[in-house]
Amino acid sequence: GPSIYDWFPSELEPLPPFSQRRDCPCLFVSHRKCDEDWALRIGWLAREEGWDYWIDVLDPALHALRAMNNLRTLTSAQKTLATAAIVEFALLNCSHLMAVMTDSTRGSMWVPYEYGRVKVPVPFSTQVSCWTHPDLKAKDRPEYLVLGKVHQTECEIRQWLRWELSQWRETHGRCHRGAKAIWNGSEPDRLPGEPTEAKSPVSTPSMGIDVEFGPGVVR
Repeated sequence: GPSIYDWFPSELEPLPPFSQRRDCPCLFVSHRKCDEDWALRIGWLAREEGWDYWIDVLDPALHALRAMNNLRTLTSAQKTLATAAIVEFALLNCSHLMAVMTDSTRGSMWVPYEYGRVKVPVPFSTQVSCWTHPDLKAKDRPEYLVLGKVHQTECEIRQWLRWELSQWRETHGRCHRGAKAIWNGSEPDRLPGEPTEAKSPVSTPSMGIDVEFGPGVVR
């Protein structure tokens, strides 16, 4: 069959700066497949705080890739390249990243790449961050995490989201009403270690719709 490279123009024009392409910041949630529930919760928090967000299991292009009628005609290498391209375009269209760090993160080849791909070329950046599972031992936390913001609670995540959004508004003068991101589903369960009886600082009417999330990228 045709090469996967035939799907793209022979010459891709450089993208303008992210701040010129979007009104509001966008959060890329990096995670392993088995930590999908925590990633969805973080995406929901971002949406509640007025951000756009990207999570692989919610990306229609990844679902479409697996549902294509001609998927069987693609070689393993072509499927791999198509998946990588979709993730790469998502990274190019996100201004910030939060990695889900658990005992399962060890061995992931995607999370370290995604973390470094969004990080600006300075030693320390507030554009990248992570949430660490309460069971994750200090010795299992990669050293590079200290070059970004490390969060242990939802309160810390919300504070970071609000601070970064305020900096975005001050710098670019946009996104004063927040992003128009939607959440087609019920509120995900709170992150481990959070009190279940606590109420979210920001609440929105329930959509009354439960979503079954399909398979995402194997990470």
